[in-house]
Amino acid sequence: MRRCEWLLIMVLLVGCARTSASPDTNTTAPSPVVPTDFAVGILAAASATTVQLTVTGAADLRLLVRPQTQICRGDCTAQWTDLRPGDRVATGFFRDAQGNHVVRWMNANVLSQYGTVTAIASASVTITPNTGRDGDVERELIVGPKTSIHYLDSIEKTGVTSHLAVGDHLYFTGTADSPDMRVRRVWAQRIDQTIAAPAMHP
Repeated sequence: MRRCEWLLIMVLLVGCARTSASPDTNTTAPSPVVPTDFAVGILAAASATTVQLTVTGAADLRLLVRPQTQICRGDCTAQWTDLRPGDRVATGFFRDAQGNHVVRWMNANVLSQYGTVTAIASASVTITPNTGRDGDVERELIVGPKTSIHYLDSIEKTGVTSHLAVGDHLYFTGTADSPDMRVRRVWAQRIDQTIAAPAMHP
C-alpha cells in the first residue's frame, strides 16, 4: 500500500475517533458534586477573607470566607467581625477548583441541651438541665426574631415565647458569646418542645 493511501486511512480514523468522542448536544452533563467537609476547632484568627482554626490532633486549618458564607454567633446574620479569637467553632466547608477550603457556614460556641422550663419572659426562656451531664447548667435562652420554636402539635412559631409554659420539656440548639461550655446565657437558634406540661396546656 502506498504512503498516500496510509495517510488517507489515518485521517479517516482520526476523524471517526473525534466524531465518536464528541458529546451529544442533546445530553445534559450531570452537575459536579461538591464534597462537604466538617471541622471543629478553636478560632485563631479571622479576617474578611480568611479564618484560621486550631484543630486538636491536626494541623491548623485555613479557610476562605466568601460574601455568601453564613456565620452564626447570636443569630445567623453575623459577620466575621463578630468572631473572637478563642471561640469554639464548628464549620462546614468545600474545596474549590483551586483546592482551597471555602466556608459554607460557621457556628461559634455552639451549645445544645435538654431541659425543663422554669421561667418565661417575652424574649427569653430559662431552663434547668434534664441530663445531669457535666457542662449542663441552667440556661437563659435568648429568643430573637429568628429563633424557631417547634411544638408537639406541629405548630411552629418564630421569635415568640407565648406558646411555651413552665414545666415544658425542651431541647435547644444555639450559640453563646463565650466558649465556656457552662455559660448561662445562650442565643437560641431552635427550640423543640419535647414534653408539654399538662397543667399548663389545657
